[in-house]
Amino acid sequence: MKKTLAVFVVGAFFGCSVGHATSAPFCAVATNACPVSAFTIVAMGYGSTAGNIIGPGSADVTGRVAAAGQITNAFTIGAEFQSGSNSTNDPWGSYANGYAMYAAGGISVPSGSHFQINGGGNAYAPGASNSNFYFNDQGKLVNTTLTGSSALINFSSLSSEMLKESSYLAGLTANGIIESGSKVGGNPSWLVLDGTNTTLDVFNLTAAQFDGGGGSQLDFVVPTTATVIVNVAGTSLTLNSGSPILVNGQQESDTNNDNDMILFNFSQAATVNLDAQFDAAMLAPMATLTSTANSQIGGTLIVAAVGATGEVHNNEFQGKLPTPPVVYTPEPGTLALMGTGILGLAGLIRRKRRL
Repeated sequence: MKKTLAVFVVGAFFGCSVGHATSAPFCAVATNACPVSAFTIVAMGYGSTAGNIIGPGSADVTGRVAAAGQITNAFTIGAEFQSGSNSTNDPWGSYANGYAMYAAGGISVPSGSHFQINGGGNAYAPGASNSNFYFNDQGKLVNTTLTGSSALINFSSLSSEMLKESSYLAGLTANGIIESGSKVGGNPSWLVLDGTNTTLDVFNLTAAQFDGGGGSQLDFVVPTTATVIVNVAGTSLTLNSGSPILVNGQQESDTNNDNDMILFNFSQAATVNLDAQFDAAMLAPMATLTSTANSQIGGTLIVAAVGATGEVHNNEFQGKLPTPPVVYTPEPGTLALMGTGILGLAGLIRRKRRL
């Protein structure tokens, strides 16, 4: 008698991707990371690094700041959020939940000093006093400790997710070409990062190429629609050149914001020192960032900690980040059903062989 072999279909649970309901770039990394899209500086902490931000003193941070540790050295925060001032720099502002400053470890400032918070932003600083702040535009201080769902950011989880993302980006295959500016009619000291993919252009730089020997500039020749990932190798990185970022031959500045699709990924770095203008987003989850007092920085900076810096301008990253595929772990009940199905299939195969 002819027997029919019954086939059990066992579902696969691996390598699936998940869609995201929002276009804010760091929401693609993790839901907990959504607020990162709205902050100019984020110090997450890493290992024994506490996640402190040492403020720029007399200089300003014209965006929002968030720290797992303390924010020190009172300075001005949020000037660009005042009505009518560079509003195009703040597409993800709603994810900050009204905070211009978020200091999970509180603040430490000299006696008589105060933070000036502009743009109507609030400050979260457990244990702080109102005398430590001057609020323009009706902001307020939240000085009680926020935990669980009340907290805006879980920094421990954020650090873990950003480490995974940084490692994943570092493993992407480069599809862009790096060549001397002399080859494309530009300054011979420039490095031209030439990309043609309209969605994602990836470049790999050495530490020496990033620094350029103190004289090189980086000129990105890429489609305006492309997210640009620049992976830079090395554990200790320094940028000395005078004006490192150009986009399609034009020097980057806060007025044109051509750099808001560019992310530098320092996946190995323990220290990043900027002694020059830097206009782009930065992901350096293990690094302490420092810069000289006269350095101008513009972009989303996500690091372990921040030492002394110059002025930092708000220009939120607007690219679309590629993220690692999600691996699903089946529930115990699902595994049991899978096992039953496999055993049943094996039994039918043996029975057919006997017949």
